Amino acid sequence: DLHSKWAPFCTASKTIADLGKLDTVGWFLIGLANFGLSRDGCFRVIGCDSTLEDGSILVAGQGIHDLAEGAPEPKYTFLTDDPILQKLDIPPPLKRRGGGRMTIRNIEVVIHVTSPTTAMTRLVANVDPNMTFLPQPLLEFVMKNLAGVALAKLQNAAKKIPRHPVTNEHARRMRDEEDFYRRWLMQKFRAVCEKNGWEMPPVSAFELTEEQLQKERELAEQRAQKNT
Repeated sequence: DLHSKWAPFCTASKTIADLGKLDTVGWFLIGLANFGLSRDGCFRVIGCDSTLEDGSILVAGQGIHDLAEGAPEPKYTFLTDDPILQKLDIPPPLKRRGGGRMTIRNIEVVIHVTSPTTAMTRLVANVDPNMTFLPQPLLEFVMKNLAGVALAKLQNAAKKIPRHPVTNEHARRMRDEEDFYRRWLMQKFRAVCEKNGWEMPPVSAFELTEEQLQKERELAEQRAQKNT
């Protein structure tokens, strides 16, 4: 839901469904207003926690309902031929002028946790923005650089959480979804620290002072009044 807060050129995003702890179907919209272009994408990603085995987290993803007419079927379709996807409210491709749906053939990510506060990430993606009117070399240059920018933006978004634990939207979301973040994910992180002899670092989103808690309550009341 919060990709639009940090991902480059992302103007809207939402979670369509959480099919499991590490199995999510999502949607995003990328807009280039100055050029009158926009592309949306619908995807399913699954994760595999191997941190206790080799210190890695694996992520695999694939696009949904995004093959252009006449395009070959992907070699592996285990993420997209699941009958449960037919029950989801998946947005249709953009029809307006300058709009369209990109084809996400596959996304593969390996994250190696190297310390309590650092990780090494390798990302490989095969994405076609379906902009046939642009030269292929230009598209490849833009897509390659966009991947690096996305990782840098992700790092910046993560660093803002401990700096502003009360007002940061990601920190608030962590508290709103305590069952996932505090009772499930943090317990896994604690097990990794114990296995490697690391000191568990503080998670500031859950360690608010009384003053910060009071400020959060006031902000929550303001948001509720605004929504009303």
